[in-house]
Amino acid sequence: MRDHLEFSGPMVEWPHVDVIPGVKDVMSKIYKSYICCVDQMQEILIWN
Repeated sequence: MRDHLEFSGPMVEWPHVDVIPGVKDVMSKIYKSYICCVDQMQEILIWN
């Protein structure tokens, strides 16, 4: 997610968040080495 310096507190309380372009490609590569969690419109996706 893009870090908006104008917002404070947890991202869950921000008025909006922005996905970084290409994140799906990166996640498909790093999930083999890390536990990765993504909240996609209230659906939690976990790769491990």
